[in-house]
Amino acid sequence: MQETFEEAGFLSRQAKRSIHDLRAGSRVSFDLAYDLNELMMRTALAAMNAAQGHNWTQQTVAVRLLLRTSESFQGVILLSERGMVSPARALVRMIVEDSLCAAALLEKPDEVIRMLRDDAETSRRGQAAFISEQQLGDDPAMLAKLRAAVETMEKKNSRIDWKKMAKISTMLPQYLNYQRLSDGAVHTSASSLDRHIVRDPEGNGWTYRIGPGEPGDIDATLHRGILAAIPVALVVTQVVPDSRTNAALVALESRFLALPTGNTV
Repeated sequence: MQETFEEAGFLSRQAKRSIHDLRAGSRVSFDLAYDLNELMMRTALAAMNAAQGHNWTQQTVAVRLLLRTSESFQGVILLSERGMVSPARALVRMIVEDSLCAAALLEKPDEVIRMLRDDAETSRRGQAAFISEQQLGDDPAMLAKLRAAVETMEKKNSRIDWKKMAKISTMLPQYLNYQRLSDGAVHTSASSLDRHIVRDPEGNGWTYRIGPGEPGDIDATLHRGILAAIPVALVVTQVVPDSRTNAALVALESRFLALPTGNTV
């Protein structure tokens, strides 16, 4: 392992040593995030035992959403501990999607499950069509078979509309977080590229930026992650009834709501 950040970036010994200081600078946020992670894992393990049977029921979809959220949230914590703000926020965007989907699943399970399955079918058709159109293969028989399969698939655009999902979920304001995180972290955009420069406050140019994020940015990232993750766990405790864990999540939510919101993502 290389010593300095300039030599190896976030994989350097310098970055590893900075974890303690970065956590200390955002201790309240990290403590809350770790407590939420433990509650989510407790919720998931109990729900996995209770929600069995067909994999496309309200219960089993909710449990899978929580498992996906928990894994992403743990990634947010690990990345934030090293000050890796942009990739942490990319994972937060994933959790926002899970949150919108889980809340909508609570309101209209049949419609949300149909949206998920139609989205998967549309994606498969698009991939198969691209392989066929671009001749991405050396086996003519395989390509011919693929073309025939594409023709049998229904030709419709059924990709998930996340704004529509937000409306179903009654969490429409979260769609703004979805948009901001998409522009500022997930997509290659002017906003996401601007995170790698520092502008002179007097307007006299800019310099490149490398290194961990500022404590305020780390707090804001954890804040948005917690904000998105709590509803997923709450939904699971409702569709797979668990009143004790639900009460613990509500208490943790109260702790969260008492915190300052941090910097804008």
